[in-house]
Amino acid sequence: MTEPFIGPMGCVLDAAATEAVLVSMSADGGKPLFGDARPSLKGYWSRLKAQGVTAVLMPKLMSKYFPNRKADYQKRGTCVARGTYRALVLSYLHAIDQKRILGRPVVIAYEPIYVGSRVDIGGGRLNGDGSVGAWAGKFASLLGTCERNRYGSVDLSVDDPEGREDLAVSWRALPAEVKAACALHRFDSHFAETIEDQKDALAAGFAGAYCRNRLNGNRDADGIARPAGSGAHCEALTGIAVAKNGEDVFLYQQSWGNQPGGPAVLKCRDGFEYELPQGCYGLYESDHKASMGQWSESWHFEAREGMQWT
Repeated sequence: MTEPFIGPMGCVLDAAATEAVLVSMSADGGKPLFGDARPSLKGYWSRLKAQGVTAVLMPKLMSKYFPNRKADYQKRGTCVARGTYRALVLSYLHAIDQKRILGRPVVIAYEPIYVGSRVDIGGGRLNGDGSVGAWAGKFASLLGTCERNRYGSVDLSVDDPEGREDLAVSWRALPAEVKAACALHRFDSHFAETIEDQKDALAAGFAGAYCRNRLNGNRDADGIARPAGSGAHCEALTGIAVAKNGEDVFLYQQSWGNQPGGPAVLKCRDGFEYELPQGCYGLYESDHKASMGQWSESWHFEAREGMQWT
């Protein structure tokens, strides 16, 4: 893919923009590639499976800490920010749950990620809605994130899955008080180059924001969807499991409300079943691989040691 492709949901697939982010993060002394940053995790999912682990499913953590939360329902082109914030939240909750860091559970606001990725990282060159996955990943690493709260005159406390988009798309710059709050909570952003990187990152509890030019349909009797057309879109990758047929299956979570349709139970190997939260569905590794197409990008997030909301 040589020319940027903008999908109707607001996902901008731009290989050159992503490469520029990787170069700039490396030049600043970072290790944006997952394999470089976390070499000890290579083969981690395979090692877990060898120990009898059937699934690592991070939406369980959202259900545990925020049991009444519904699925996001985007009506503007905010999918990149929404996929990113959900991956960040789940990665943070996983770090808390595993006692790797101390802190209280929070829901991270997507609005600052939306405008910050477009303006502070992307330079404000996009017309209309949308953003690039790499810009959102760099924003979370360089400028940080904030929880839902009030910051000076800016009210981000309302956790309304169907609302706030007009606020996000109306901003032409990130308000100073919000930017200051974000600077206190930065994540390590890892770019997964391969499917194996994605699986290892998910197994380690690093949820991802996955951008690609593929849409998926309704769930089947096993809670698994199949490809159903094209369209640039970003969704959260929230887990990895072994399907009944023995194939690895990725757990997606989208931002179109209580969709897709179909049975909401993911059926895995050895009789393990997981009641899927709103917006979740499985996708076989073979279909996931096909979704990568000419260009896709997958950013996975790790809460930095010592980073916490107190």
